[in-house]
Amino acid sequence: MVENWKEFSGSIAEAPPDTRIYAIGDIHGRLDLLEEMHGYIREDAASAEGRHIVIIYLGDYIDRGPASSQVVEYLIEEPLQCGSHHTEIKYVKGNHEDSLLRFVGGEQNGEAWFANGGLETFKSYGVELPGPAWQQDMNAVQKNFASKLPKTHMKFYQNLHNYFESGDYLFVHAGIRPNIALADQNPMDLNWIREPFLSSELNHGKFVVHGHSINNDPDIQSNRMGIDTGAYRTGCLTCAIFESKHVRFLQT
Repeated sequence: MVENWKEFSGSIAEAPPDTRIYAIGDIHGRLDLLEEMHGYIREDAASAEGRHIVIIYLGDYIDRGPASSQVVEYLIEEPLQCGSHHTEIKYVKGNHEDSLLRFVGGEQNGEAWFANGGLETFKSYGVELPGPAWQQDMNAVQKNFASKLPKTHMKFYQNLHNYFESGDYLFVHAGIRPNIALADQNPMDLNWIREPFLSSELNHGKFVVHGHSINNDPDIQSNRMGIDTGAYRTGCLTCAIFESKHVRFLQT
């Protein structure tokens, strides 16, 4: 079937009955890897007869890689369908989408975003910075970039979820702040947190599946699982598959 895949043996938590969940890690402008992963998922889903299919993208669709706008356009125009299965798709917001929205909304000047991969997104939308003194006219840069964003893309960014729950699992981009109820979580933490989340051994009430923090392989702990394998630089995009009490992985 799929040659490049790994399987985790063991019970972590449980997905809803008759449901197969595919959770895809940080894409970062790698349209080539996303298209490849969609092919793997379609092939894998052929064995999911009678099951509800849920596709969850864990955020960071843009920045760093060469095809940010193309990734968003692909997700909008060619949403993944798995044969005759009823397919539910959820898009989670990452910190890079948060940076884009804050820049377009005038909440930040963009320099930190540009240094963290935002310039690649600018280029993918056909926007060039206006010379060496661009920092002095940031309003013009913001307006220029906003004018190049298709309305469908802006709607996509604005409608991203901060998290999604299914069965015993919580799907989120970065993680959660320990000892805080989910309803009381700060969205900035959901999009951006690393510590104290990554080192926490607390039971969060749900098993947390996240991206954001890069590891060579899926980072499986007692209370969480990180599936960001640095696709933009490694070429390895990871998808975790949850069904009943079992977890498997597809990788490019």
